[in-house]
Amino acid sequence: MNKHILSLLLISAILLCTIRSYSQTNGKTPPKIGLALSGGGAKGLAYIGLLKKIDSLGIKVDYVTGTSMGGVLGGLYAMGYSGKQLEDIVNNISWDRVLTNKVPLSQVNIEEKDEYGNYMLELPIFNGKPALPNSMIEGQYLSEILNTYAYPSRNITDFSKLYIPLQITTSDIINGGLVMQKLGSLPLVIRATMAIPAVFSTVYIDGKVLVDGGLDRNFPVDEIKNMGADYVIGGYTGFHILKEKEIKGPLNIIMQTYAFNGVKDSKQQMEKTDLLIDYTDILTGYSSADFQRYKEILRRGEIEANKYLPQLIKLAEQQRANGISVTPRNIQ
Repeated sequence: MNKHILSLLLISAILLCTIRSYSQTNGKTPPKIGLALSGGGAKGLAYIGLLKKIDSLGIKVDYVTGTSMGGVLGGLYAMGYSGKQLEDIVNNISWDRVLTNKVPLSQVNIEEKDEYGNYMLELPIFNGKPALPNSMIEGQYLSEILNTYAYPSRNITDFSKLYIPLQITTSDIINGGLVMQKLGSLPLVIRATMAIPAVFSTVYIDGKVLVDGGLDRNFPVDEIKNMGADYVIGGYTGFHILKEKEIKGPLNIIMQTYAFNGVKDSKQQMEKTDLLIDYTDILTGYSSADFQRYKEILRRGEIEANKYLPQLIKLAEQQRANGISVTPRNIQ
């Protein structure tokens, strides 16, 4: 009887030592992975290459944050779209319509067709008087796109309940300050984070007048750490300070203002990432408005993501060693 007890005690001791050794090697709990994507306009399309690489390696992302284009792609990715699906979406968008207010004639009311396109300038009416618009682009086509692709999440108003928990940055243009969007209508929130002041019209949410979150936090790394991320993968297309000869229009001037305001904060956020994919150099010569060059930007994004393949493979292997796997995406 005593021999049996001694044998059981010996086996228990061996198992306990094995468990302790495994825990010391792998950590008590696997790190939670966060994906933070900065703003960058058209340049942000480069993130798709990173998303495709994450998918192909089977890396499980636990949290997502994004600003402007990072909020658009991050939001759809958090819904359940794959990187490849996002690439297909980008290839099917009419980018010349995104950057104009033009509506196809087929979508114009029959009563208005005779007058459509006859005027060089159209002004809104406020209190019975003509006034200047508060933006160059109303963003009607952009809203249509977002409503279409965000439709599968129409019943989800708590972004922590998405395929991947999500937060998106916006800025309060009246009272000032960063407003992190965690609840509500996803397409409306994504539209708000893309509302570059004076370019796209402002968005009203919960009594606040909101614009592009890049005014206050272009690279939301602190925010993803606050969500619970232990390891942050950061995609950064960067602020590019334009030279005089590069400033060719009002959008360039607006983005230059963003750059001067946000460079210092973005550098501080970059230092807090664990794996930073910095697209600044490879996208030199591209502007935030270069949507017509989206194919080139997608290609360069793939090239840059491949440079970080060893780190991404190591992360994937660590997750597999801890028994972590990715659940199937829910959007077909």
